[in-house]
Amino acid sequence: MTQKNVTVLLFGISIGFIVALMIGKPARYLGWLVFLLLAFYFLGSDIQRFLSSAKSTNTSDKVSRPYLKLEPGTYIVTAQTLNIRLAPNNSGATDGTLSAATEVEVYETKGHYARITEFFDGSEYSESGNIAKWIGSDFLQLKKQKESSPTTLEVDQSTDTATDNVKDDRN
Repeated sequence: MTQKNVTVLLFGISIGFIVALMIGKPARYLGWLVFLLLAFYFLGSDIQRFLSSAKSTNTSDKVSRPYLKLEPGTYIVTAQTLNIRLAPNNSGATDGTLSAATEVEVYETKGHYARITEFFDGSEYSESGNIAKWIGSDFLQLKKQKESSPTTLEVDQSTDTATDNVKDDRN
């Protein structure tokens, strides 16, 4: 709650109590009505924020998203656009995007992020140490390998003499 909200709320409470203390029931009801309306108006959004933050910090209610550890290999981006980050988290600086159906090579995964480059010197990005580029692994699908057709062996009949030397033992 901002300082301005607190000041207006205290002013409203003061007016409400003054009116409530005045003689006569209608004025008293009006004072309480003013007090309640101002209290709900200024505290309503703060109470909702407080309740939602209290709920999200309760670890027993927190549900973590499951993730699959991807094996290194070639994957296809399934999202319309996917941010490329310089760290495996949402707060990592972005370095462009990938579009749907883009093929990427995955080297490793950390949580919900897949590393798509080798590590390199971060000074180019004003980062210290070695960094890599990461994308959300929830938006990747393993690229299907083309099925190879069976290899056809051609046998040159002029050099194949193995069948000529085989005895027929069915007699």
